[in-house]
Amino acid sequence: MRIQLWLVMMLWASFSFAQDGEPATGATTEEEYNYCETGYKLQLQMELPMKKGYVLNNITTVQEGDRTIEFKGLMRKGDKKPCAILMVYSKPRMAPLYFGIPSSDAPSTLWTKYYTSLNSDTENEKDVFRFFSYALGKLTAVLAQYQQ
Repeated sequence: MRIQLWLVMMLWASFSFAQDGEPATGATTEEEYNYCETGYKLQLQMELPMKKGYVLNNITTVQEGDRTIEFKGLMRKGDKKPCAILMVYSKPRMAPLYFGIPSSDAPSTLWTKYYTSLNSDTENEKDVFRFFSYALGKLTAVLAQYQQ
């Protein structure tokens, strides 16, 4: 639990958040969040085309041993910044896990959903969240380059 809270606080430090919890124009919508959590997986399994009006850009891939996390930016066509970040955690002999990271100005309900989604019943939770922390640090470094 403490590790999950730390991960969410790390994300808050990585991105500048809106304080009022109301969605701004570019804020992640519920539909976009749900796409990251479940829609992308269905799209891959059913070999469907990309969600209309969006593109997925690879941001970075972090690998440590046999574990990999891919970060992809869900972009509305014509936008320069992602409206959400898709995080895909994979490890051999295990189905990938998909997480939607909302934009900094997304409603607090989406951040609560993200926090809740961080429960991992598949393996040693401490090791998983240590790797998540490492990968989020790498993502933060990559995103910081975009700010310059």
